[in-house]
Amino acid sequence: MLAGDRQIGLLGVTREPDMPSQECFFEYLWVAPGFRRMGMGSRLLRTVLGRLRVSGVSTVWLYILDGNDGAMRLYQRFGFRSTNERKPLEDDPERSEEKLWLRLS
Repeated sequence: MLAGDRQIGLLGVTREPDMPSQECFFEYLWVAPGFRRMGMGSRLLRTVLGRLRVSGVSTVWLYILDGNDGAMRLYQRFGFRSTNERKPLEDDPERSEEKLWLRLS
């Protein structure tokens, strides 16, 4: 997402090698500090989810760092649900991530 020529938001989508073509992972979502809490994350999600739906993707997965409550609320507003699966961070096993999923209609 751009504001003029300035990058203000990014959302990375990827597919693991053994993943079905109708599934993908959100790898990251980032909004520039001066543009946070202004609806930019929602705009990015709405745009990317719409494009994925049109391209035939039916399921989106993501991992969210425990304690990232703002991001969790954002994803939940879009319908993401917990899989009740957690994994420790490789570089900091004391911290973990929760796996979420969304079925696109």
